[in-house]
Amino acid sequence: MASTADSNSGAAKRKSTAVVRMPREMLPPPMEELDEDDGNGLNSNEVLIIEDSHLQAEILSEMCHSCGYKATHCEVGETAVEMIRNGRRFPLVLCDVHLPGISGVDVLKELRRLGGDSTAIVMMSSNDHVTTVEQCVIEG
Repeated sequence: MASTADSNSGAAKRKSTAVVRMPREMLPPPMEELDEDDGNGLNSNEVLIIEDSHLQAEILSEMCHSCGYKATHCEVGETAVEMIRNGRRFPLVLCDVHLPGISGVDVLKELRRLGGDSTAIVMMSSNDHVTTVEQCVIEG
């Protein structure tokens, strides 16, 4: 059994499609025992998703939940940065490169500046330009 989600976007002449298939029976059981705050605002069982596409955010959230993680979703980078400024910590951040307002790369820079060196940040994009990848690697 596989879950499938399709997303179509773009003008009539230029259309892109994303398909995600997850074999649910192969996912590990939820890890309930990780549901604790370490006293520094870090919940080792929580993932921050920064994504302006509701469909993509829903897919990522479902994947996190299926593996036993909580997912916190922000549609814009400013909200995510404000959460970090206010003391929230996440062991993993999934961030879209192209966001309304400040870009995902700017979010990456700000999270690193605010002391997020131990946070794993995965940058996501449908853009496969080498310069975008290089910029994300340079910023951390």
